[in-house]
Amino acid sequence: MTDLIPTVNFADLLSKQEEFNARFQQITTDIRSLEKDMVPYGARLGNFMGILKCERNQDPNEWFHMEVQKFMWRHLMEHSNLMQEMDCHTAASWRTQVTVGNIPELTYENICATFEELFAKRQELRQNCIRMIYQRLSWCPKTNLPKPLQNKVVSKIAERHITQAAGVIELVRLMHEYDGKPVDPFTKFDRSKNHDVYIKYIQVKPYPRAGTVHLIFDRMDLIDKINQEMLLLYPKILGGPNA
Repeated sequence: MTDLIPTVNFADLLSKQEEFNARFQQITTDIRSLEKDMVPYGARLGNFMGILKCERNQDPNEWFHMEVQKFMWRHLMEHSNLMQEMDCHTAASWRTQVTVGNIPELTYENICATFEELFAKRQELRQNCIRMIYQRLSWCPKTNLPKPLQNKVVSKIAERHITQAAGVIELVRLMHEYDGKPVDPFTKFDRSKNHDVYIKYIQVKPYPRAGTVHLIFDRMDLIDKINQEMLLLYPKILGGPNA
């Protein structure tokens, strides 16, 4: 599991969480004290804590604690290799859980437990990525089975969305991996920067009249390796080993 653990000092992370919460508690104490001192002089501030995003009936310290939890869990995931193993739907689901606060308390034990759980699912996550590629780019609707990727894929995805599409993201990420290149843009899923990454492996040619986009692969050696992974999932369908 060590290759998936982020390059983040856990002790420092947890220490910072405690520091941030303590500093915010001092701020709220100062604000409440300020309110109390100003009211006798005619101040009509209402809920001064309204300057924050927390609800009127919500304790601001609890609100802030949860916000710290959210961005620190996000930081952990983005600085690990786990995102590289996920298909974009799984990654998006995980990010949604973080956004809504459906996350365990940020403790050393919970961090380790979360990574151990995800590590145990690593192979399943990898297989989901492979399936996503073929379901979106090379799937036969008649047989409802995958087909090996060739040097070109014809897609009906709009050109402006092609570099953000499920299946394409996973494909290019695996091409980076097999080429021994860094895949940082996909670790963070920073889709706004993906275009320059794609041109190293794929030519994108739009055909507006036909309403299609052609994806032409420049590195069939990498595509062949990805096809081999699919052979392991569908050996009989693709005529691979153990068919």
